[in-house]
Amino acid sequence: MYRSERVILMIVPLANELNMLTEEDCQKCGACCSEFCDEELECIGRRGVGLYIGDDPLPDMSKTIKRKMIVAYESPLFTDQWLRGKIVNGVPRCKALEGEIGKACSCTIYPMRPQTCRDFSPGSDRCLEIRKKFGIDKIDGENSDY
Repeated sequence: MYRSERVILMIVPLANELNMLTEEDCQKCGACCSEFCDEELECIGRRGVGLYIGDDPLPDMSKTIKRKMIVAYESPLFTDQWLRGKIVNGVPRCKALEGEIGKACSCTIYPMRPQTCRDFSPGSDRCLEIRKKFGIDKIDGENSDY
């Protein structure tokens, strides 16, 4: 016979439930669009910075937008792509990001953004870490001396 043990259940909210971000919060932030868009493109013989997106499909992106936003390196075996970056006030950021990080931002290609961007989870531990790095440590988008 097994001895019966008491099990005490505690309901603990998940970290993401404690740190739920709304679309409005993301529109005030933009930190992730800056944090990841800092890879030097010299490795493929290009100037500037970008966010490596590998072979993310870009089916809804027009050729004109692709020319402006995507840097591609093609070889006989594979194609690699980077989302173009730009430097604003000494800080790298995605070329598609408009506005001021931590105040009011928007992605000019949001409906057709690469899968890499779609996969980033607002409110995740990584998101909150990046927000804090930029001084956006409050969920409501208020900054602490950014």
